[in-house]
Parts: sequence; C-alpha cells; structure tokens
Amino acid sequence: MRKTGIKRNRAALMPILVTSPFDRVAMDVLGPLPMSENRNKYVIVFGEYLKKYVTAVALLETTTEIMLHFGAPLTQAKQRPRAMKFDQQELD
Repeated sequence: MRKTGIKRNRAALMPILVTSPFDRVAMDVLGPLPMSENRNKYVIVFGEYLKKYVTAVALLETTTEIMLHFGAPLTQAKQRPRAMKFDQQELD
C-alpha cells in the first residue's frame, strides 16, 4: 500500500562546471574490505570529472605516504587540477 501525502524536501541538483580535462578530480579510499589473495584490504579510486575517467588501485594499507604517492602526480602535472575532492571535502 502506498503512503500518500508525504512530501520530502530535496535540494536542487547543481551542475559542476568543468572546462578542461583534469580540471577537477576526486579521490576516495574504500575499505577495509575482506583481504584479497595478494593481501590487499583497501582500494583507492580516482575520478576525473570531464571525461569521466576512473582508475582504481588495490592497497595493503592506507597511510599518508601512500595517499601522497598516488595523489602527488596529479598536483605535479603540467596542467594542475583547479580542484580536488577527497571524502566529500573540496580542496581548491
């Protein structure tokens, strides 16, 4: 049976303006997950907003050094991202 008369306030979707590849990227860590045959328990995922390019890397552990190892090449690239998003936190 359907409930009627229930109205939910929903926020309007806001478009994300991206003008060039790697202008805006996102990074997130998934885990801990069940250990794989290679003893990996975490997955780091990178996403690029314009071309929708996504890549994932399996990790044994998550440390600051590992996050910098995978995230630093993005910031050192010739065309540096204008914004990076980590776990719902935006860095401009």
